[in-house]
Amino acid sequence: MLSLYVHIPFCASRCCYCDFFLVTRLDHIDRFFKALSSETELRRNELAGKRVGAIHFGGGTPSLVPLRYIAAWLDQVSRLCSFSDAVEIAFEANPEDLGEDAMTELLGIGVTRLSLGIQSFSDAKLRALGRRHTPKEACEVTARAISLFPSVSVDLICGVPGEDASIWESDLAAALALRPHHLSV
Repeated sequence: MLSLYVHIPFCASRCCYCDFFLVTRLDHIDRFFKALSSETELRRNELAGKRVGAIHFGGGTPSLVPLRYIAAWLDQVSRLCSFSDAVEIAFEANPEDLGEDAMTELLGIGVTRLSLGIQSFSDAKLRALGRRHTPKEACEVTARAISLFPSVSVDLICGVPGEDASIWESDLAAALALRPHHLSV
């Protein structure tokens, strides 16, 4: 059974804590997905007839990409491989990218696990990290996601310079109160 990881390198900006490869020029999205499609086609013989158990879209910020690109690639892969009945399609997203329509569209293309880049529920810590959402938005988006998706993961960061134990304890308590299916630190 195959597990596929697709690194979507696009971000609105580089976060101070991030060491992943990323691109802030969103005008390259179309070229990236044409290249991904070509690479997938080149691997046609390796993929043909295989069964896919999991696909993970990480980054970067996959939620910055118009979902038509993700849907087209999933369609391409589904013509080469079969998806297991319990296939997990995981998608990393930032809260500010997830209006009600975006979540519905993600469900529509088969996403079963949403990984939310919350990082913190503290205004000061979010500002220090250069994040673009508020604690209120983080709570609202997480609650909405939990009501819609079979699996939701909340990503938190600890050990930020200047952070004391009380800030971390508060972040952890806020995340646990929302009852996500998974918590990543």
